[in-house]
Amino acid sequence: MDLMNYDFLSNKVQLLLPLALGQRYGVLPEQLEDAKGHLGRVKLKITVEIQMSGQILSVASPSHESLFVEEYMTHYGRPSRRRVTAKLRSKTFLDRDFELVIQADELERSRCFVEKDPRLPGKIALQLMLIPHFDLPPIPEQEYLFLIDRSGSMSGGRIQMAQQCVSLLLRCLPSQDTLFNIFDFANSHEQLWPQSRTYDDRSVEEAVGLSLDSSTRRYLY
Repeated sequence: MDLMNYDFLSNKVQLLLPLALGQRYGVLPEQLEDAKGHLGRVKLKITVEIQMSGQILSVASPSHESLFVEEYMTHYGRPSRRRVTAKLRSKTFLDRDFELVIQADELERSRCFVEKDPRLPGKIALQLMLIPHFDLPPIPEQEYLFLIDRSGSMSGGRIQMAQQCVSLLLRCLPSQDTLFNIFDFANSHEQLWPQSRTYDDRSVEEAVGLSLDSSTRRYLY
């Protein structure tokens, strides 16, 4: 699982430790009702050794303001500009996502780190990160058609979940040269617009704002 998120435009890299992995939504199964969780006396300790190829400009945690940044001293006895240690010590267990944001120079450049292990003479470990720089070809005009089942089997929470899914997907379409429309079917079929519309804020808001009633087989605005 990749917990690193790079933003080359702002020279920032984010480390995220989520509160939960594979979080379950809805009603908890009976088998998990008595599952053990963390104890109240558990404390939280996070230590992050940070080493960058460019100069580190800032290290902060938007989620935990009590983060302490410790300088790394070089063999010349001066603070390193490329290495620091971030520490978090809390008397309570992790109650929200831990977010660490590092701003540094040269994140947009390809780089390689080499690490030696004194216990293994002649052996080294390499970490190579390639940052390609090329122009992507323009995306041709596209049309997206969403088909929603509104038959009786979709009554209750199923139609609501389908609507939420379409609402989410609508926000992930390419922003340029995109057309879309929504169709539904039960005993008959209908469509949101007579013709597909251009993907923009207005059309997305109109599509997201609709609700579907599987019993009447029509759109309700």
